[in-house]
Amino acid sequence: MKKCLSFTFFPPFLPPSLHHGRYDPRDFALVSFGGAGSLHANAVAKLMGSWPVLVPPSPGVLCAFGDATTRTRHDCSRSFVREFAEVKAEEILTILSGLGEQAAALLEKDGIGREEQELTFAADVRYKGQGLTMPLGIEIEKMEREGLLWLASAFDAEHRKQFHFSFDKDHELVNLRAVVESKPAKAEAIKLEKAGGEDAGEARVGKQEVYMEGKMMQAGIYDRRLLKAGHAVEGPAIITEMDSTTLVLSDCKAVVHETGVILINPKPAPAAAPATLSEKRLREKEEKEVEVEVDVVTLDIVENALRSIKIEMDAVLYRTAMSPGIREQHDQFGLVASPTGQMVVGQFGSFIHGLMQSYTKPIEDGDVILLSDPYSCGGAVSHANDWLAVMPIFTAPKTERVEKGCIVQGELVGWAAMFGHVTDIGGKVACSMPNDACTIYEEGVVIPPVRLYQRGVLNEDLLELILHQCRMPIWNKCDLMAIVASVKLARARILELCGRFGVKEYLKALDLMLERNKMAMGELIRTSIPQEELYFEDYVCDDSMGLGPFKICCTMEKLEGGRLRFDFTGTDRQSPGSINFFLNEDMFRMFCGAYMIQVFDPEIVLNDGFYSLLDVVIPEGSLLKPKKPAALSCRTHALGRIFDILTGLLGQRQPEYLCAAGFSSSPHIMYSGRDEGGKWFQYYGIGFGGIPGRPFGDGADGHSLWPSFTNIPNEFMEKYFPVRIERFYTVPNSGGAGLHRGGNGINVVYRFLEDGELSIHDDRWLTSPWGVNGGRPGERSRKILYRGCPLEEIEGGERVVIPSKCDHVKVKKGDVLHYITWGGGGWGDPLMRPVAAVTADVRRGLVTLEGAEEGYGVVVSKEGAVDLTATEAARAARLSAAAAVVKQEVMRGREGEGSRQGVFDFGFRKGMKATQEEIRMLLSRCEEETGLAPPVLPGEGETHCHLDN
Repeated sequence: MKKCLSFTFFPPFLPPSLHHGRYDPRDFALVSFGGAGSLHANAVAKLMGSWPVLVPPSPGVLCAFGDATTRTRHDCSRSFVREFAEVKAEEILTILSGLGEQAAALLEKDGIGREEQELTFAADVRYKGQGLTMPLGIEIEKMEREGLLWLASAFDAEHRKQFHFSFDKDHELVNLRAVVESKPAKAEAIKLEKAGGEDAGEARVGKQEVYMEGKMMQAGIYDRRLLKAGHAVEGPAIITEMDSTTLVLSDCKAVVHETGVILINPKPAPAAAPATLSEKRLREKEEKEVEVEVDVVTLDIVENALRSIKIEMDAVLYRTAMSPGIREQHDQFGLVASPTGQMVVGQFGSFIHGLMQSYTKPIEDGDVILLSDPYSCGGAVSHANDWLAVMPIFTAPKTERVEKGCIVQGELVGWAAMFGHVTDIGGKVACSMPNDACTIYEEGVVIPPVRLYQRGVLNEDLLELILHQCRMPIWNKCDLMAIVASVKLARARILELCGRFGVKEYLKALDLMLERNKMAMGELIRTSIPQEELYFEDYVCDDSMGLGPFKICCTMEKLEGGRLRFDFTGTDRQSPGSINFFLNEDMFRMFCGAYMIQVFDPEIVLNDGFYSLLDVVIPEGSLLKPKKPAALSCRTHALGRIFDILTGLLGQRQPEYLCAAGFSSSPHIMYSGRDEGGKWFQYYGIGFGGIPGRPFGDGADGHSLWPSFTNIPNEFMEKYFPVRIERFYTVPNSGGAGLHRGGNGINVVYRFLEDGELSIHDDRWLTSPWGVNGGRPGERSRKILYRGCPLEEIEGGERVVIPSKCDHVKVKKGDVLHYITWGGGGWGDPLMRPVAAVTADVRRGLVTLEGAEEGYGVVVSKEGAVDLTATEAARAARLSAAAAVVKQEVMRGREGEGSRQGVFDFGFRKGMKATQEEIRMLLSRCEEETGLAPPVLPGEGETHCHLDN
C-alpha cells in the first residue's frame, strides 16, 4: 500500500521538471513536509534520484510556521502612461508620496504601526512601443537630485544587461507603485546539541517488524526529540515525532544536521579493489568504442528543454520588439537546429539549409548572420520584410590557440535562428508591401546573407546602412536587436544543456528525436495515406495587376519505400505582380508534416526528421518558384492557399479527417501619413477570417490558423495611431453552413482620425472557401470605404467598394472603412445540425433568422422560439430535393466521379478540376456579385510589367 501511495506522489514532480525540460530532478534535493510527506519522501527520492531527502523539524506544521513568519504587505499602484519628455520628476515624486501614504495607512489598519513598516517605490518603464514593462526600484534621493535622467540611465543599463541593446530616447512610464511591508519576523533556527558520535542508540525506543520492499524485516524505532546533531540512523528505521513519521529505507542512512534537519542518502556502495593499469587502459578503450546511450529521462528533459528554449526565444522578442506585427500579433518564427541544420524545435521549418546554399564565408563562434533576400536562401524566408538572424552554436575550445592564422574553435553543436516581420524596409509604399510591384527591388532594402556580428562584434556601419533605408529606423533597430537577443539566449541555453549532460549525450538526444519523428511519420504515411494518386487545385483570385484567377495545383503520389511525392506541375506561371510565393521545398515539407501530425496524431513531436520521406517538385518559373527578380511582397495569398490544398489532398479519401477551406490568406491593412503636428505615423496589422468547419466541431470566428498569431488590441491601436475602432464583430452567416459550421469572418470598422493613405492585401473576394461533406462554402471578403462619413454614423457619405489588393488609397479625416474578411467553409450536412445549436447561434448573433432558415432549414421567430413543425417540413423538403439531384447524377453515369468530387462544394465548379467554362462563368458574374470589375485570365491579358532574368 505504501509503495502504491509513493507512486502517486511521484508524477506531480514530473510536469514542472521533465516536461518543462529546464530542471532534472536528479540535480535537486527533495524536501518533505506535511504529516505524510516524510513517510513517503525516501521512496519518492529513489524513484526520482533526488538526494538527499531533507526532513525539517516538525514537518507537519512547516507551512503554518511559514505563515507565521511571512511579512504582511500592501501594494498601491497607479497607471501613468507618459513619455519622459512629457512629465517632470517632481510630479512623479508627488504621486509616489501619495501612493506610499495610502499603502502605509492600509498596513496600519492591519495593526502594524509606522515604526514596524518598510516602504519602497518602483516604476514600470519601457521604450515607447515595446510590449515589456520592466520594473525598476526608485531611489527617492537620486530622483530628487538627478531627476528622470537617473531613471532613464537605470533602465538603459538593465535593458542592455537583459537584451544586449538600449536606446537613448523614447522612454515611457507605464505604472508607478509603492510597496509597504512589515519588518521581517525575528525567527532564529534551532541548533541541536552535538552527539559524541554517530551511534543514535540513546534515541532508539524500540523495534518493530515491518513489511518493506517486498519482505518482512526488523526496523528500529527512534524518538526524534532524543536525536542530536551528528547522530546517524541506519535503515530500515522509523523516526517518530508529534506531527509526522519519517521512514528510512533499508538501503539508506539518515544523518541529523545541527539545525535539526534529517538528511537521508543512499548507503555508500562497498569500495571496489583498485584497478590495475591494464584494466584502466582496457576500460578507457571500451568507453571510446561504446556508442553514447541516452536514457529516457535525459531524452525527455532535452526534448522539453528545447521546447522551453523556443518559448523563451519568443518571449524575449514579444517583450522587446516595437512593431505591432511582432509585439502584438507574433509574426515571427524561431527554431533550434542540429549541427547539420535540421530543425529539432520550431514551427516554420529550418532556414539553415537554404542559407548555406549561398553563404560562402567561414562560420565562426559569435557570428550572427542576417538576411532577408528570399532568392539568396532558396525561399527559406519568403519576402524581404522577414529579417532572419542565424547564429551558430559552438562549445568553448579546450585550449585557446591559433593554427594556420585561424583561431581554433570548439565543436559546432547546433544553430539558433529567428525571423520577424519588420514593419518597414523602405520601398515604394509605407510598410513595404506594394501590391503593384513588378520586381523585388521595388519592395525596399533586400539583405543578402551578411555578418551582422563577427565573432561577437556588431558591425555598426552595416546596421546604420540598413536602417538608413527604412521609414521607421527606431522600430527596425529595436525589432532586429530583439531578434538577435532571442538567438543569443538560445545559444546560452543550448550550451547549458551541453554542459549539463555532455556534448555527445546532447547530440545523441537530437539524433534520437529526429529518428523517432521519422519513424512515426513513416508509420503515419503507411497507415493513413491512400495508395492512389490524388489531385487538388485552388485559386488565388487576382494579382492586383488585372490578372486572375491564378491556379495552384498539386498531385500527391505514394511511392515505394513509404515515401510521398508532391508535384506542383500544372500551377500557373509566375505573376507579373507581387503575389508570387517562393515556396521552399523544406518549408512545404514542414507544412505537410505539421498538418498530418495535427490531423492524424497530435502527440508526435514536430521536427525535421521526416524530410527524407517527402519528395517535392515545384516547377521553376511558376507562381510557387518565380525567377529573380520577380516581386514577392504579397505572397501571403498563395501561402494561405497551400494549406487549403494540403487539406484537400490529405483528406480527400478520408472525409472523416477532412476539414473545409478557411486559412485562405493573411489579410493586411496599412495606414500611414503625417498627423497635424507633422509627425509620421505608420500602422500595419493582420486580420483574420473564419476558421473552417472541422470533423470535431465548428470553426472559430475571426481567428488565425497560425497557433501563435493574435489580434492587435483595439486599445493599443487607438493609443499609438490616429484611428478609432468603431465596431469589431463577427459577420453573421459568413461561415459556411454545415453540421459543423465554418467560422464567421470579421468586420473591423476603422474611423481614420488623420488624412493618410491605405494599402490593403486580401483574397477570397472572387472564389469562396469551399465546404466539405455536405457543408456549404463560406462568404467572400470585401472592403467598403465610406468617404465623408458623419461622426454619428458608420455607413454614411459616399460608399466605395475598394479592391482586395490596392495601394495609395487616399483617406480623409473622418472616413470610415469596413474591413470584412471571409468566412470558413462548413463541414457536414447543415440539415443534420441540431436545432438547439442553430438557435444558440441565432441568440449569439452568429446566424440571422433568415440564415437559420436558408442555411439550416430551421424556422425561428423574432422572439427566438423555434417552429418545430415548419422546421421539420423545411428539412424534409430539402432532403427530398437533394436525393433527387443525386439520383439524376447517377442516371447520367457520374457516380464514379462524384464519389470523390461530391465531398467538396466549391461553389463555382463541380469537379476537382475547374473547366474554362466554369471560370468564365465565375468572371461573368464578378461585377454583379462583388461590385468589382473581373480580372483577366493569366495569359490573355496585357501588363505593363516585365521580368528580367
